[in-house]
Amino acid sequence: MLRRLPLTILAFLVAVGAVGSQEPEISFKKLAVFPFAVLSKTPMEHLGEKVRQEFEERLKGEGFTMVSQVDLVKALQAPDERVREGALRVAASFLGRQPSSESLAGQFRTLSRDGSLRVRYQLALALGQLQHPGRGLLLAEILAQDTANPWMQTGVLCSVPPDAGELRDAVQRVLLAARTDEARVRLTVTTGSLHAEAADTPRLTVVATASPGQKYPPECYTKGVTVIASDYRVSRFDPTLGHKTTSYFSRLAMLRVAHLKGAFEALVFTDDDLLTEGAISNVFVVRNEELWTPPVDTPILPGITRAAVIEVARELGLAVREMGVTLDDVLSADEVFLTGSMMEVVPVVRIERQAVAQEKIGDVTRQIGLAYARLVDQECPV
Repeated sequence: MLRRLPLTILAFLVAVGAVGSQEPEISFKKLAVFPFAVLSKTPMEHLGEKVRQEFEERLKGEGFTMVSQVDLVKALQAPDERVREGALRVAASFLGRQPSSESLAGQFRTLSRDGSLRVRYQLALALGQLQHPGRGLLLAEILAQDTANPWMQTGVLCSVPPDAGELRDAVQRVLLAARTDEARVRLTVTTGSLHAEAADTPRLTVVATASPGQKYPPECYTKGVTVIASDYRVSRFDPTLGHKTTSYFSRLAMLRVAHLKGAFEALVFTDDDLLTEGAISNVFVVRNEELWTPPVDTPILPGITRAAVIEVARELGLAVREMGVTLDDVLSADEVFLTGSMMEVVPVVRIERQAVAQEKIGDVTRQIGLAYARLVDQECPV
């Protein structure tokens, strides 16, 4: 007979890392160091014999316990990264191919940008075992933050859904129809009907389009560009931030103001004056031969080019710090550059009327640009 697993037992399983374990014996002393209070108000010393019996029953196969998705959501929101990591193991083990609830799916999206590498890695593994629509996009977002990490590469590849090839095929068909050597391909993925019930399994709709591959003027790279600090501010509570969406109005409004002022791009800040990104780019600041860039949870879009630049910078022996960046940090920087899939690496030589690096392209920016170009040639041969 199926029984719902109480949250206290869920905490116990997460604490000892026993989900999916084949070990016949577990030391209950591990509970002494586990931050159990984040999941339950029940004191550890009151767990008693019932918890042990339930756990032993599960190991012996005498009974099968269930955990509710409500409990999992609570565990996945815990402050301690060990709890979140363990809860993902529980999710993969207990839910299997059950459809994820809307709240649980939302928590997976949040954890795809978790500050803990361990949590993101465990999510990548769990997505391979869960029936979660759009998991391919989540895996791409996870990998974009750690492209150089071989463990993350393996975890993501192990979980790639079988329908991922459809995206590749869609791109190939569109390129053949476009009949051009160079094109800009855009993939738009939606979760189907706006009127679907929360319990329904969304069916992804994929639209692939191709347009002429318009390149930026050569002088953007040989002479550098001017950017402005946008007067608009973004809120951390905006649910679209950090995601590639079709909602471009605010960003295009910022970019239009920049263009009217004769600038190439607009730097966007939060309402507490932290740099996020450009209207259509990611931003890097160079100080004392270190690269500073806003962390993903600022929040910013975890750009593919951004991740590649971090990878090549570290290969060049440069320190990369993902940290909060203020306007003063930008104005006092040794160098500043922008990144994006179409623009690649663009040096910034002026912030409004203030010169950067004496209005010359800095050595670090030049090294990064060359290294990125080599990476593209290696991974995307013509």
